[in-house]
Amino acid sequence: MDKETLELIDEAVMVGLLSLPPWFVASALVDNTKGPGDGDRILLKVFLAGALFHIGAELSGFNDWYIDNGLAKRKRIVGMYEAYGAERGQMGYYYPNMRY
Repeated sequence: MDKETLELIDEAVMVGLLSLPPWFVASALVDNTKGPGDGDRILLKVFLAGALFHIGAELSGFNDWYIDNGLAKRKRIVGMYEAYGAERGQMGYYYPNMRY
């Protein structure tokens, strides 16, 4: 596998692991309430877990870290260089925290 694929897998695993605590909280909240049927409950759990994950990521600084270090930013910057005529092999990847 190439480096981009491995970084993408790493990011996916990290987000998956960080999504577990909000899922458990959302499940406990929804399971302890009376309301919609099972099909609607799973949608409510997914929604609450996503909302809790997003709030937690904002408050913890994870979103800021991801914006500065994530694979998507490096790919976008490399894409800009390619759009201006530089070849991928010439420019390589841009790492925002590295001093050049």
